Amino acid sequence: MFAAQKKARIQKLRVEKGAAKAAEELEKYDPHKDPNISRDPYKTLFVSKLSYETTESRIKREFESYGAIKRVGILNNP
Repeated sequence: MFAAQKKARIQKLRVEKGAAKAAEELEKYDPHKDPNISRDPYKTLFVSKLSYETTESRIKREFESYGAIKRVGILNNP
């Protein structure tokens, strides 16, 4: 019984810590000051479910046939 209570308490602390960190990061986030963000959201493409072996150059090569590519970036989950 105590183990379940301890587990619930630890989980609650993790959630609170995560919410606090998210709020802190949101305060620091200003998309208008980031030079890597496109001004036109209609010119941004998100691709998911990529293989871990996929590289930025390969993505650029695959999509260049559809038009000019300004920037390619791969986001990794920490």
